[in-house]
Amino acid sequence: MDGVPGDENLPLPDHITELRSRLIVLVLALCTVAAIAYPFSGTLIRMIWAELLPEARSVYTRTHLRS
Repeated sequence: MDGVPGDENLPLPDHITELRSRLIVLVLALCTVAAIAYPFSGTLIRMIWAELLPEARSVYTRTHLRS
């Protein structure tokens, strides 16, 4: 087994540097998506909640929540 074509054997510090750069790209992408989605978070949560638990709205009333 020769591995993946184009793959090269690197020393451990080089692998760690590559991993670090890939993690930085991942974190930046995640932060970008979170920053874009944040203004719409309330709407998104309500949409997801309505899709997953449509009957949950009628389970509790205000009197049940006060006790």
